[in-house]
Amino acid sequence: MKARQPIAALLLIAMLSAAACGSQADTPVDPTAGSDTTTTTEAVTESTRLEADIPADADYEGYEFRVLSRAKAGSWENYDIEIESSNGEVINDALYERNQTVEELLNVKFKQIPVNGYDVKTPANTSIMSGSDDYDIIMPSITDAANFAQNGMLTPLQELPYMNLENPWYDQRCIEELQVNGKNYMFFSDITVRNLDAIWIYLFNKQIIDDYQLEDPYELVTSGKWTTEKMTEMCKAVTNDVNGDTKMDKSDSWGLVAHDYVITAGYVGSGERIATADKNGEITLTMNNQRIYDVIDSLIVLQDYWIRYSLTAKKYSAAAPVGFEPSDNYAELLSVFKAGNALFIGECMAVMSDMRDSDIEFGVVPTPKLDEDQDGYYSAVNYIAASMCVPKTVTNLERTSVIIEAWAAESHYTVIPAYYEIAMKSKYARDTVTSEMLDLILGSRSYDLGIYYGWGGLSDRFCSLVYEASTDFASMYDANKGTAQDALDTFTKNFE
Repeated sequence: MKARQPIAALLLIAMLSAAACGSQADTPVDPTAGSDTTTTTEAVTESTRLEADIPADADYEGYEFRVLSRAKAGSWENYDIEIESSNGEVINDALYERNQTVEELLNVKFKQIPVNGYDVKTPANTSIMSGSDDYDIIMPSITDAANFAQNGMLTPLQELPYMNLENPWYDQRCIEELQVNGKNYMFFSDITVRNLDAIWIYLFNKQIIDDYQLEDPYELVTSGKWTTEKMTEMCKAVTNDVNGDTKMDKSDSWGLVAHDYVITAGYVGSGERIATADKNGEITLTMNNQRIYDVIDSLIVLQDYWIRYSLTAKKYSAAAPVGFEPSDNYAELLSVFKAGNALFIGECMAVMSDMRDSDIEFGVVPTPKLDEDQDGYYSAVNYIAASMCVPKTVTNLERTSVIIEAWAAESHYTVIPAYYEIAMKSKYARDTVTSEMLDLILGSRSYDLGIYYGWGGLSDRFCSLVYEASTDFASMYDANKGTAQDALDTFTKNFE
């Protein structure tokens, strides 16, 4: 697989160059080093703006465009669908302006139908199974969207006549990597910025880098030498029993603090995939290869320097030397990094906004490569991300496609620049290189069909191997490959 930046990211590079005040390691870098990505410095201007190819006379007479999405879901609420008014906040006002523009253009009204928490799946399932045209778009998690697609409950995007999936306001990596027999059933676009917050990243403590005279993570990334082995060496150098009580706990010094998605992100970051779709959308299991043993080895070694909790078991695994109680895992995890007790924190990009009240000087880097020969960096998108899907019960696909296309196009030129402005300059970046690292991360978003669809439970079983410090991949795969292949065959047959 070759890492490629979506056009949306490329068009924004010029806007990123001025972001944030400088601190250490603020020498400009080439964010594409170690990868085969290509870049452009063309700015988004009126002369380069692409227009949505929709009917010029489209008028939907005040139609209410209904979006089923999360609300009151902690940090993962979809706040970017229905905006009541402008309030002086940069992102809010950009979203409000975006909606106003499209509503006036097409004579529509955007209506968010919120669920209390994360459970979009239940009301969506009830509606679709009853054959009701209740929602124009539903926004479940990626794994729930995969379940809907698997059960024939979604409309293939290729059937929406005015959605041009090649346009830059759609995430091209998502379109390419999540195809099923040449069709797509979920998409990410510039309509919502919440999916960007679900990309896996690592923050590092600059002071610890200096105190231990470690290599500059930025230079390692740009030289193509940012590998799991290099990260583990750095973690080992700083992990120690600070208070001398012969036991490691949260008050000691750690290389890494994170929950167990580190394993999944590390697998994706290695460039490996459980299942891969070719250019025609035909899916093949691709997990079983010699390189997988190196991936497992690298993640097992990292565990010795990692304090964590488990998302799945709600307890720390036996392989981890210490973990958190399940009461408020994320807060405890973040407190270790904010206290200066960990060199790295691994989390979704949303963690950066939670660092605004911290005095820790930090930088940000992508998930490391497995080795220097790897063709580029790959940044996993956590399953918590809310995808966009069109239920099969939608009766007017032309109208739906026109509204989506216009909404996404306007977002590309209104919302995304505002997101970068606030994220890069006033909320996220502590130096100019961080801005470039974020651009690299956004451009290396990666998706694995096998993880989201869960065929044969191969993803969970891979994580279990690492937890148990076992390298017996062959036995695990032999025991589960038949089930996985049967599930994949049944799945693809449903889409013939």
